[in-house]
Amino acid sequence: MSSMIPRATRSALDPTASSETATDPFDGEVTLYLRTGVSDVVRDRQRTVLARLDQLAAEGAIESVRTVQWAAKARVPADGPTPEAAARYDEFADAVGAGALRPFFKERPGVGRLERVVVLPAVCLAVRNDEEVLGVCPRYDDGNHESVEDGVAALADGRVL
Repeated sequence: MSSMIPRATRSALDPTASSETATDPFDGEVTLYLRTGVSDVVRDRQRTVLARLDQLAAEGAIESVRTVQWAAKARVPADGPTPEAAARYDEFADAVGAGALRPFFKERPGVGRLERVVVLPAVCLAVRNDEEVLGVCPRYDDGNHESVEDGVAALADGRVL
C-alpha cells in the first residue's frame, strides 16, 4: 500500500466556484477538527478549508461550522478517562469502521501506563445530525478516498459524504 494520500481537486475548495446549495441549509452539526503544531503548509490548508466552510455558512448551505483543535496524538491511559480526541476517534470508528479511517488515523497499543495511542489527522471533517455521525472525512469508502475537501464540496452540493 502506498503511503501517499491522494489530494482533492482544486475546485473542491475554490471559493469562487458557484455552489448549488439545497433550498434548506443542512441543519446538522458540521465540525472541523484541526491539529495543532502543524507546518505552515498544513496550516494554510486548514485555513483554506475553514474559509470555505465559513463561506458555505454565509451562503446558507450549512447553518454553522464549529472548530475543535486537537494534538497530534491522543494518549489513552490504562486507568483514567479517555481523552476527548480519542473518544471522537472511537465515535468515528463506530460510524464508518476503523479500517475506513486508516491511514488518516492510526491506533497503536500503548506502553507502560498507556492503554493505546491514537494518531490524529491534521484536518478532519465530521457531520452529525442529532448526535449521530453521518459522515467523516478523511476516510476510504469502498476503496475510494474521501478527502476533507471532498466532504466540503459535498456539503456545498447539499450532500453529506
